[in-house]
Amino acid sequence: LKYILRMPLKIVFTAVKISEYSFHTKKIVSLVDYCILTNSKCKNELPNSLHNNIVALIPHGINQKYFNVRNSTCNIDHLNLSGKFVISTFGRVRKQKGTDIFVKALIEITQKYDNVIGLVVGETDMRNYIFKSGLDELISKSKLHAKIKFVGFIKNKEYHKYIYENTNLTISVPRYEDFGLTPIESMACGIPVICSNTGAFDSMIDEGKTGHMLNDYSVNELVSKIEYYIKNKEKLSEMKAHCVNKVNNKFTIEREANSINDVYTKIFKQHNSL
Repeated sequence: LKYILRMPLKIVFTAVKISEYSFHTKKIVSLVDYCILTNSKCKNELPNSLHNNIVALIPHGINQKYFNVRNSTCNIDHLNLSGKFVISTFGRVRKQKGTDIFVKALIEITQKYDNVIGLVVGETDMRNYIFKSGLDELISKSKLHAKIKFVGFIKNKEYHKYIYENTNLTISVPRYEDFGLTPIESMACGIPVICSNTGAFDSMIDEGKTGHMLNDYSVNELVSKIEYYIKNKEKLSEMKAHCVNKVNNKFTIEREANSINDVYTKIFKQHNSL
């Protein structure tokens, strides 16, 4: 409408990708007037002509009321988690999400520590059924189905809170993310996160305060870090407040919405006065 009908419009583009845009997408993006980044890494993939038109860095946020485990009304220990050291990963079951890295690490951990339970929380679509079957086979060979559990996609909010309420440590090791919300969802519940170096994870993790970022996708490094927290459970308790404060100060949906509104208001005033 702007270029074909020559309408006096201003186009604001929100950049989320940290991987290369296609040729056609780059051409379209190069025509926008302003750009909002959700992650500082997004700038690297934008056309150079757009660099001077970046108006704000606004990370995604979450609705904290869905992650307030203090208000949980689930009184049934569905998965027998009481008294266990629970390590969870959240997200769809697929190689891109690093589910295999989590399972391989938990096989080593649960063989060594009797009190540890691993949970994979997320759906498996038909395209990844064979992938999940391979992970099931690894778990079966180690006779660990009672200690490493696929709980599927959870619709019930109270059941979801029950899992967060009982989780001691979250693992988020995708091989690729543009942003990634699972770490801040756990942090909002006061759960520290061990994560891979992708997406916007580096802006979420304050080393030793809200979690730890892995150098690569090494199962051995992940096992080592998990063991550290198993042996230093008091450290997790110290990190709880840091996790919640980090989300409250930087990653709420209210902050995201208000910041976007401020950008649009500023642009509107700027061009309305011309």
